[in-house]
Amino acid sequence: MLDRLEAWIGEHDDPCEFELRIDGLDWAGRDLRVQLSPASGDGSRERGWTIVCREVYDVQIRDRSGPFELLFEDCPAVRQFVDLQVELTFHGTTAEPGALAWRLREAHRFVTYPWIDFEQYLNSQLGVEDLLAGGYGSLASGPEFVVRALKRVLDEAGISAGLGRPQPRKSWIDGAWRVTPRGLHGLAIGRSVIVAASFEEVERVDGA
Repeated sequence: MLDRLEAWIGEHDDPCEFELRIDGLDWAGRDLRVQLSPASGDGSRERGWTIVCREVYDVQIRDRSGPFELLFEDCPAVRQFVDLQVELTFHGTTAEPGALAWRLREAHRFVTYPWIDFEQYLNSQLGVEDLLAGGYGSLASGPEFVVRALKRVLDEAGISAGLGRPQPRKSWIDGAWRVTPRGLHGLAIGRSVIVAASFEEVERVDGA
């Protein structure tokens, strides 16, 4: 998958530092065509690529340029879609909700950085500090690897915490909720990431 693109990047003097630029995104149903070119291009004739992302599950454009990386299911950006989903509830208070909230953020960061925002799977619109100060409720619902990291913090703080029954993640596809399949991959440009079932590469020449 994307073998030719990876081989081409490997031909450069410092492949790990070589950056691509996102020039365009074009949707066709659930498929997405991503136009890429060297970030250091001077506008003259240069090699570029069109990546066809099949059956897209998520698009997060945080950077317009950066190093290229192909992500697999062990990466948090992809794993969040294939992990079982679970709810975390708690009952109990702490004298320092701000300090506990900080530890929750650090635990989340440890298992997700830099792909998943802390607030993404929280169940409160008020903020985690206010939710903790309330003494009970549903703290988060999301992928099991994220939720279990938060639960460990609550356990260490002596706050009673429980997990709901794990369920497969479902996505709205063709007018119905369907279980998200395994075997997904991610295409990363810097901190931007596209999660899809597969990717196809088409080489092109720009500026011709």
